[in-house]
Amino acid sequence: MTRYIWPSNLMGFPSVTVTIKKNKDDLPIGIQVICRPFEDGKCLAIARKIEEHFEGQREHPEQWIDVIQESSGVNHAR
Repeated sequence: MTRYIWPSNLMGFPSVTVTIKKNKDDLPIGIQVICRPFEDGKCLAIARKIEEHFEGQREHPEQWIDVIQESSGVNHAR
Protein backbone atom coordinates (compact mmCIF):
# COMPACT_ATOMS: atom_id res chain seq x y z
CA MET A 1 0.00 0.00 0.00
CA THR A 2 2.89 2.37 0.52
CA ARG A 3 3.45 2.77 -3.21
CA TYR A 4 0.46 5.13 -3.29
CA ILE A 5 1.71 7.35 -0.46
CA TRP A 6 4.87 8.82 -1.96
CA PRO A 7 3.23 11.07 -4.64
CA SER A 8 1.20 12.97 -2.06
CA ASN A 9 4.17 13.15 0.33
CA LEU A 10 6.40 14.41 -2.48
CA MET A 11 3.94 17.26 -3.13
CA GLY A 12 3.84 18.15 0.58
CA PHE A 13 0.56 16.53 1.51
CA PRO A 14 0.88 14.41 4.66
CA SER A 15 -0.64 10.98 4.15
CA VAL A 16 -0.91 7.68 5.94
CA THR A 17 -2.35 4.30 5.03
CA VAL A 18 -4.25 2.33 7.64
CA THR A 19 -4.78 -1.40 7.10
CA ILE A 20 -8.23 -2.27 8.38
CA LYS A 21 -8.62 -5.96 7.58
CA LYS A 22 -7.80 -8.69 5.08
CA ASN A 23 -9.99 -9.99 2.30
CA LYS A 24 -10.88 -13.64 1.65
CA ASP A 25 -7.57 -14.11 -0.21
CA ASP A 26 -5.62 -12.80 2.83
CA LEU A 27 -4.72 -9.53 1.07
CA PRO A 28 -4.81 -6.30 3.08
CA ILE A 29 -7.62 -3.78 2.65
CA GLY A 30 -6.80 -0.27 3.77
CA ILE A 31 -7.77 3.37 3.79
CA GLN A 32 -5.43 6.16 2.77
CA VAL A 33 -5.79 9.49 4.57
CA ILE A 34 -4.40 12.59 2.83
CA CYS A 35 -4.51 16.04 4.43
CA ARG A 36 -3.47 19.55 3.44
CA PRO A 37 0.18 20.58 3.77
CA PHE A 38 1.31 21.05 7.40
CA GLU A 39 -1.71 19.16 8.79
CA ASP A 40 0.37 16.16 9.84
CA GLY A 41 -1.24 16.00 13.27
CA LYS A 42 -4.72 16.00 11.76
CA CYS A 43 -3.71 13.20 9.39
CA LEU A 44 -2.44 11.05 12.26
CA ALA A 45 -5.51 11.85 14.39
CA ILE A 46 -7.85 10.70 11.61
CA ALA A 47 -5.77 7.54 11.14
CA ARG A 48 -6.01 6.87 14.88
CA LYS A 49 -9.82 7.22 14.80
CA ILE A 50 -9.98 4.75 11.90
CA GLU A 51 -7.81 2.30 13.87
CA GLU A 52 -10.04 2.69 16.92
CA HIS A 53 -13.17 2.08 14.83
CA PHE A 54 -11.78 -1.17 13.43
CA GLU A 55 -10.17 -2.32 16.71
CA GLY A 56 -10.49 -6.06 17.13
CA GLN A 57 -11.02 -6.65 13.41
CA ARG A 58 -7.40 -6.08 12.46
CA GLU A 59 -4.66 -8.68 12.54
CA HIS A 60 -1.08 -7.67 13.20
CA PRO A 61 2.12 -9.52 12.36
CA GLU A 62 4.16 -10.98 15.22
CA GLN A 63 6.64 -8.09 15.10
CA TRP A 64 4.46 -5.00 14.95
CA ILE A 65 4.93 -1.42 16.12
CA ASP A 66 2.05 1.03 16.41
CA VAL A 67 3.83 4.04 14.87
CA ILE A 68 0.94 6.39 15.57
CA GLN A 69 1.07 5.50 19.25
CA GLU A 70 4.85 5.78 19.28
CA SER A 71 4.82 9.17 17.53
CA SER A 72 2.12 10.66 19.74
CA GLY A 73 4.13 10.25 22.94
CA VAL A 74 0.96 9.08 24.68
CA ASN A 75 0.67 5.62 26.17
CA HIS A 76 -2.43 3.98 24.67
CA ALA A 77 -1.90 0.71 26.54
CA ARG A 78 -4.55 -1.89 25.85
